[in-house]
Amino acid sequence: MRTKFPDVELIQPNDSIEFYIDELQNREKYEALTNSNTAIQNKLFNKDIEGAFEELKKLNSFFGKISVDESITVASGFGDRVKNYLNAKKCEGKIGWQTGFEAIDKHIGGIADEYLVIMGTAGIGKTFGLLMMGKNIWMQMDKPVFLVSNEIAPKKMGGRLDAILSQVNYSKYRKGLLSSAEEKKIAKLKEMYKVLPEFYMTNGAGKNVDDIEFEIMSIDPKPGLLLVDGLYLTDMGFNDEYKNTSTASRAYQRLKSKLGIPLIATTQMTDDFKTKYARAIQEDADAVLYLKQPPNFRDMKRMELIFTKIREEDSFLKLQMNWDFDKWNFSQIKDDDEGDSDSEVVIN
Repeated sequence: MRTKFPDVELIQPNDSIEFYIDELQNREKYEALTNSNTAIQNKLFNKDIEGAFEELKKLNSFFGKISVDESITVASGFGDRVKNYLNAKKCEGKIGWQTGFEAIDKHIGGIADEYLVIMGTAGIGKTFGLLMMGKNIWMQMDKPVFLVSNEIAPKKMGGRLDAILSQVNYSKYRKGLLSSAEEKKIAKLKEMYKVLPEFYMTNGAGKNVDDIEFEIMSIDPKPGLLLVDGLYLTDMGFNDEYKNTSTASRAYQRLKSKLGIPLIATTQMTDDFKTKYARAIQEDADAVLYLKQPPNFRDMKRMELIFTKIREEDSFLKLQMNWDFDKWNFSQIKDDDEGDSDSEVVIN
């Protein structure tokens, strides 16, 4: 707009343009509903049931939210709900895709089509946690994965995934310091990548959620999992950090619902968990996990995992875990009074 109209000065341009776009979209939706309503009524009047249903499906494709084929009543859906219950009982509460972190899966039961957010300070291990969860779900579902990287270049992110799959030290891999045995592990990845579904990685810098949706819709087959690293850096066009991040969170929530797939995202937090957009994400997400590492935990390679939300309930469930990327040990540290030893969880 600045190129075409260099002399135009807008007061709060983002808000003005956003309001104008909303008005145009609302008018288009209103006209679509009105025209469709008239067409459906005419066809029903002429007893053209199939024609009316076709008009309704056209309306569905326009809005992308009206589910005709999946509409149910409480009674007709009861059988499926009982089956879901029996399946959950059989699996001892572990339903959906497992993250591979036993302590996490125990409390959230797995990820089906939900939105999980991992929060923490810079450099604490959010990205590796995201990739390990993504890698495990990728292996279970045998479908493509789509990763949006807002902080790390996709080429470097790919190196981290190599390290996770082969269980070698990423720092040594990056610096060319692997042992002969570790180099053989890396070499095996070439054949592994040939048979695995695609793991797409895109640079999210300067892109909003609509841009990401366009990229996802352009690939086939569609991904079964969406990962977003650095949610707070998504560019939604707002200068205000709270508005930008909360808008991005809700836009990604809508996208995962539209795709019908799970979403796992990371975002940066302060040590005291007081970043102002935390409440908005807490409301949007189905599960919120806060990584916290007190200074005395770093040398011991331990981490505190604090669940602040598990589905419908706010929570303050705190767990201690080994967080050792050298030994690939992410086992829960049991309380002394439980009388149970560590159970190592190997990310393989």
